[in-house]
Formats: sequence, structure tokens, C-alpha cells
Amino acid sequence: MDKVILARQLGISLGFWDVMETGRRGCDLDFLPRIAAALKLDPKVVTKVYLSERHPKLYHALFAEPVKDWQCDVPGVVVEDVHWRLDQLPRRQRSIIEALIYLLYDLSFAPQTEGDRTERS
Repeated sequence: MDKVILARQLGISLGFWDVMETGRRGCDLDFLPRIAAALKLDPKVVTKVYLSERHPKLYHALFAEPVKDWQCDVPGVVVEDVHWRLDQLPRRQRSIIEALIYLLYDLSFAPQTEGDRTERS
């Protein structure tokens, strides 16, 4: 589903959805069932995933199971919270990196026209 359509269905701005999607802001827990319904997902699963990622101690207290660590199959590579690392950077450097990420995303997922395909070939 296109995130413009999703934001419209949820009654929020695209900018607000972007900051939630990138992890720079969490959402109200009461909002999770609406997100799940819009995406046609099980609200219990969406809530568990959200809590495990954003509030691991609460997740553990509620479900009495440890939060699963994501494992990478490449030896020596550690998966970490990229959003946390970005937040630790000085504002100027963080803004530059975020702008580059958005540019790369737009270049990768923007709809291509016939002219674009022939130029890249």
C-alpha cells in the first residue's frame, strides 16, 4: 500500500507517518490497532512487534518471553539500532545522512518512465 494512501486512511499527515516509520517518533499504543486494520494485519501481532522493538522491557514483563535478538548470517556483522546511532550524531551530520537516505530511497523506488529506463540502460 502506498504510504500517502495509508496516511490518508489513518487521518494523519504524510510527514507524521514518515517520522513514525523511520522510528524518530513512536506512536500512541491505542493507534496500533488502526494501523493494523489499515494494513490488514493482526492487531495483536502488530502490537507485539511494536512493543518488542520500542519497549523491550515492557514486552518482557507482559509476555514473559525474551525479546528475540535479530541475527545476521554474515560472520562478524552485528545488527544494531541504526536510529539510535543517527540520534547520537550532531544535528548537521544527522541531517546530511538523512537527506542522503531519502534521496537514495526516492531514486530506488520512484516510478520509472520510459525515458528513465533508456537512460539507465
